[in-house]
Amino acid sequence: DNMTGTGTQADPYIVSTLADLRTAAGTAGAYVEMDPDASTKIIDLNGSAANPVTQRLDINCASLAGNGWRIRNLYFSSTSDHFLVSTTTAVTQVSDLHFDNLVCSNGAKSLLSMASTTLTGCSFTGVKYFAAGAYMLVAGSSTHSMACKSCTFAMQAQGSGIPYGIATRCDFTDCNFMLDMPFTVAGGSRGNLFSYSSLVDCLMRGSIALHCTANGNGLVYITDGNKPMKNSFIAVEFTNTSEYTIGLYPVQATATSCIVKDLIGSGITYYNGDNIQYVTAAQGKDAAYLNSIGFPVTEV
Repeated sequence: DNMTGTGTQADPYIVSTLADLRTAAGTAGAYVEMDPDASTKIIDLNGSAANPVTQRLDINCASLAGNGWRIRNLYFSSTSDHFLVSTTTAVTQVSDLHFDNLVCSNGAKSLLSMASTTLTGCSFTGVKYFAAGAYMLVAGSSTHSMACKSCTFAMQAQGSGIPYGIATRCDFTDCNFMLDMPFTVAGGSRGNLFSYSSLVDCLMRGSIALHCTANGNGLVYITDGNKPMKNSFIAVEFTNTSEYTIGLYPVQATATSCIVKDLIGSGITYYNGDNIQYVTAAQGKDAAYLNSIGFPVTEV
């Protein structure tokens, strides 16, 4: 046990191992820092299906300063739990903590369930997510939403199509998404990529393979309209892997948001929305053009 400190704001817990992080971050109201003076800020777990982490990581502390630490090669396997969880309704702040090459095989649960938590400057990259019965990234609380600011999410969903979308009840600001995922909607029904979640100054890239299970035109909404987009740019390759037509609805934005129409494949009908601009790939790389249509950008 290398943990030092008493967990107060003046004397935070200082940790450098996953075991100590689990203990300190799970302590309600505690202040925690990953060792800011460590010469190497990496925890490499060399995880695999034969060497998994089976216990979720509770983040119930008041503050967790990651100080640039990276947790690598973690294989999380649980049949019924999220990977990161906050069970307190008190506000939790997590900053500058990074997860690389994370495999999440957790049945019907999202990667994160962290009500009242704000992640700032964190990243989840090289994530392979195996679950079919949940939102891929975040499942927040109906009474205490989650927030992500200046975070990066590079995720690949494995297996059957994700039926619930990417996130619910989480507000994203200045976040970067790189996605590779299947998304399934039923004929005549609607699926939301983001539910009760705002997208402000966000960039979304990658590919989403849409699949409609029956005739009747499946509907895919980027946001559900409860919290519209603002100044967000979507350069995602949307494909339709089914024989049925799918409708793509951006719903609305409170300030100009752009979707690259060249990346929308056949069998998908895309619709207009308030303050939504469909642009070509070339236009999406032209800062002057983007500014001319009201999308604020200095370089692309």
